[in-house]
Amino acid sequence: MGEITDALRRARQESKRGIEPRRAPDQRPDAAQEAAARTALPPVSGESSPPLGTPLEAAVRAGDSDVHIPDSKKGSWAGRAVLADQHGRFAVHFRQFALRVGRELERRGTRAVLVTSAVNREGKTTTACNLALAMASMAAGRRIALVELDLRRPAISEALGVTRPSTGFECVLRGEVPLEAAVLRSDAGVDLFLVARPVDKAHEVLARPDCGASIRALVRSYDQIVFDTPPVLVVPDVSLVIPHVEACVPVARAGATPLSAFRAMIEVLPSEKIIGAFVNNARSHRNFAQYDDYSDSREDARAE
Repeated sequence: MGEITDALRRARQESKRGIEPRRAPDQRPDAAQEAAARTALPPVSGESSPPLGTPLEAAVRAGDSDVHIPDSKKGSWAGRAVLADQHGRFAVHFRQFALRVGRELERRGTRAVLVTSAVNREGKTTTACNLALAMASMAAGRRIALVELDLRRPAISEALGVTRPSTGFECVLRGEVPLEAAVLRSDAGVDLFLVARPVDKAHEVLARPDCGASIRALVRSYDQIVFDTPPVLVVPDVSLVIPHVEACVPVARAGATPLSAFRAMIEVLPSEKIIGAFVNNARSHRNFAQYDDYSDSREDARAE
């Protein structure tokens, strides 16, 4: 944790001095199990919803939800821990994380955040999904979107336990269909824009003008947007997307992510857009054992 904090601090200092980020060499994926844990972001406040009126906004508002996100612990549920374990410590971490991210986005005057990692299997999709779900759980009428920009290895549908759509977000990015044709309204308060079929040459799709145009349309239609993107050091895709998004959160996995890979990642990412880092599998503070006792006692009190 200390090394990651130091690396972020140095990146911010270099940004203030006007030092350009260095390009990093390619890194090999590091296999690891995904799980949620904690983050460190500056605390920060409120903004009204964007006005309705576009075809996308009309589609978002129309009718009931399109998909159900399971709230049970059956199968792999780490990607929806905020729903499946609502009173657990992971859910608490993610709600705190969502509050800090939301405040920082408002402070910067932006609505979108990009979630990425250095290499594979560091938990960035788990983090993106739970961040969006946590935002929605505290949205109070706000519109939240979770957007899949990892076109090569889409994983959100599996993480959330939903079926892939017939019309995916990749079709929007190719200019084949309008944005409203790809929206899935979930019963968890998050609108999903998922990939239907993996794209081998994703960089060609993300380099199209439709990518920036779609992101701008999403920003006009939603209060908060979370983008799940590929690992920075494995493919060039994030470098094509980040010019259109004003904030990003790099994800690392405690005990698995090499410090050299994390440093290489934040040298590639524009340091002025990094709003903090999220560390999976970090050791929880001992006070969370007391929270578990408190949570159980509250549930018992409600049951009496």
